[in-house]
Amino acid sequence: MFESHRHAYLKALGIENYMPRWQLPGAPISPQCEFIVPEHNADDITDTALPAQASALIESAVASTVSASATISKRTITESPIHTTSLESKPAVKRHAEIDDIQSPKLGVRPALKENFEQPKPRIQQANTTNTSIKPATKSESARRQNVRFALNFWRVSDDLMVVDSRHAELALPTEKLLVNLLFALGFPKELPKSEIIRWPVIEAPHQPQDANAARDTLNAFMDEKFLLDPGKYILLMGEDAATYLLDSDTSFADKLGKQYPMSAFSLTAIVTPSLCDLLQNPSLKRDTWNAVQVLRR
Repeated sequence: MFESHRHAYLKALGIENYMPRWQLPGAPISPQCEFIVPEHNADDITDTALPAQASALIESAVASTVSASATISKRTITESPIHTTSLESKPAVKRHAEIDDIQSPKLGVRPALKENFEQPKPRIQQANTTNTSIKPATKSESARRQNVRFALNFWRVSDDLMVVDSRHAELALPTEKLLVNLLFALGFPKELPKSEIIRWPVIEAPHQPQDANAARDTLNAFMDEKFLLDPGKYILLMGEDAATYLLDSDTSFADKLGKQYPMSAFSLTAIVTPSLCDLLQNPSLKRDTWNAVQVLRR
């Protein structure tokens, strides 16, 4: 099974990737490989070019079919008594001309067939060249309209604290174990509640907005539901996706790290740190993260 198919099945079933819990004696350490999801574009699925060998096979098949038809037709005309009498009664020049047309097909058939497979028409470029009345969008407008994809994990650890982590299940890292150890060191119980996962876009619909503004509106509605009747005090935003789509700030993610931001709409104080995957892949970030979360100590 291809790796992309396996990830698609696991995602549809809601199953996390396999992560070994024990290291067998004498076994080498398994490397952590990043899985790159192949990108497919529906507009690119056209009559693409075939390899040179496929084109040659198609040409030879067409040539053999035409030559076989010509041989059969010629044999029928020369051997059948009916056609023999018809040749004697009609001018022979016209009949020979028809046989020659069958035996030597026009050479324009093969290049046309090859052109259809090897040179597909660029439909997108033609559409852009014909539609000259539309003005190109500016850089800021294109950035706002660009579709985004991400996934977030939400844990309501206590009445005062919610943890939001940028989810990267394709890396198959023990992120929850790291979060349990971090919170336990801060005085929280050594158990995590069941997480809530939000994947954006929520619905794969081509006519629905899937840009950053639509994602922020959806997350604001989710946060309003969580904190309207059950107010909190702190929210720990771990990772770039969590900080980008939950904070209304134009500051870069690198400048937000280790700092606190007020979220007045929910009466919360946000603390920005690297994601759990970043901490596992780069342990040097743990020291600054530990200093940033000291305010959460119980």
